[in-house]
This record gives sequence, structure tokens and C-alpha cells, in this order.
Amino acid sequence: MPTWNKWSISNVCILICVLIFIVMTFAGGSENIYVLLEFGAMQNQLVAEGQIWRFITANFLHIGFFHILMNMVIYYQFGNLLESVLKWWQYVAVIIAAMLTTTIATYLFGDSANVSAGWSGVLFGVMGAFIALALIFPRQFQQYSKQVIAPILILNVVIGFINPVINWIGHFGGFIGGFVMMGCLALLMKSQKKR
Repeated sequence: MPTWNKWSISNVCILICVLIFIVMTFAGGSENIYVLLEFGAMQNQLVAEGQIWRFITANFLHIGFFHILMNMVIYYQFGNLLESVLKWWQYVAVIIAAMLTTTIATYLFGDSANVSAGWSGVLFGVMGAFIALALIFPRQFQQYSKQVIAPILILNVVIGFINPVINWIGHFGGFIGGFVMMGCLALLMKSQKKR
């Protein structure tokens, strides 16, 4: 398993999520809908009114302790793993793509009355990225994709039973964003290697 440094982009994202969660807790609680909206959770009507920053901010918010615990524990492992095999800018591109496609999919196809937040879409983006790498570089990355896909899928099935109010549309959007962005980057990498 590759090693990674403590100030990786993944770990900085985790730190940001945890600090925001702590501030939200003192501001009235991370499960309080008014606190969530004040801190930038996703809500279609507010986005339609021009609050487009929610496409990014919603990813860093979490609803309850179990939500942030599960997301951050899994992301620590698999986010750092993906980061360790990419250049920093490639990793940032994948993460930003997953963030945006998570919230854009929620905006376009989700329930306009719902308030959503969380890093789960980025986790699915990481999974999508590993699948793209495995398809384009099967020798190097097929084993990585197997290590990532099963745990994330199993965990999400478990969470689905525990908490039926899950933004599956956002998860799928994040997966597509990570897969497409990583696919484009991997094809570019492959073409450069052939030269």
C-alpha cells in the first residue's frame, strides 16, 4: 500500500470538513436545517436564486456525527490512495469534478425541497476514478479498483439501510464526474507515454 504525507490534499480536505462540523455543532447542531442552510448546504431553490457557491460548500458539510465519521474514515484511506498515484493537479481536478457533478446532479434531478450535504459524492468520484484507471491501465490499477469498489459499495448499502434518506442522485453524479475526469486525464497520460 502506498504511503502518503500528513499534509496531503486529502487530509487537508478532511481537516476542513471536521473544523466546519465542529463550528456547526456550536452554532446549533449539524442536523439543524437552518444551520445547514446558513453554512451552505445544497437546496435547489436557493441555488436558483443565485447562491451558486452551494455547488461547492455543500460538499464540506455533514449531517450528524455518523455521517462525517463514515465519510472521513473512508476518504482518508481511498482519497489518499488515489492521490498517491496521481500528480497533485490531476487529483484536484478529479475532486473538483466530483464535487460539481454531485451537486449539479442533485440540482437537476433531485427533490427541490430537500436539503443535502456531504462528502459522499466525492467518495463515489474516487471510486469512479479508480475504475477509469483500471480500464485504461489494467495492469497497474485493476487491483486498486477492486480494493476501493467493494468497501465503498458495501458501506453505502449498510448506510442505506440505516439511513434511507440518502442522496443517491448526488452519489451517481459524483461517480460520473470522477470517472469522466479521470478517464480524460488517463487517456492524456497514455497518449503522452506513447510519444
